Amino acid sequence: MTMKYLLAGLLLSGSAMAALSPFNQRLAEITKVAETVEDAVQKSTSSRGSGVIDSIVHAKDDGNKQLYAVRSGRCSIVATVKYLPPTPGMVGPAQFEVEAADDMSCRKRPTSAASESE
Repeated sequence: MTMKYLLAGLLLSGSAMAALSPFNQRLAEITKVAETVEDAVQKSTSSRGSGVIDSIVHAKDDGNKQLYAVRSGRCSIVATVKYLPPTPGMVGPAQFEVEAADDMSCRKRPTSAASESE
């Protein structure tokens, strides 16, 4: 009987923390990154981008921030996931916000000696 009350106390305590699995946390971050950079990626078709997201790569773990590199054709943009401090007494997955760079940066098409001689 004592074990039953101990278990109930642990389940109801305010210090309990339920987090997403690392896989699901990363999936939530990547989904939000894609939503955040969508407009910039679609605008990249006028420069050298493909207009669609070709890849999202986790580039750096910087403590309270995660950096993601998003590629579209020859263009890329960096998105930063910033974790928000947990609300006291609240249980659930880590809360975060995503900020993206203002513009995509695009590489120029490489020129080859073969194409110049034609």
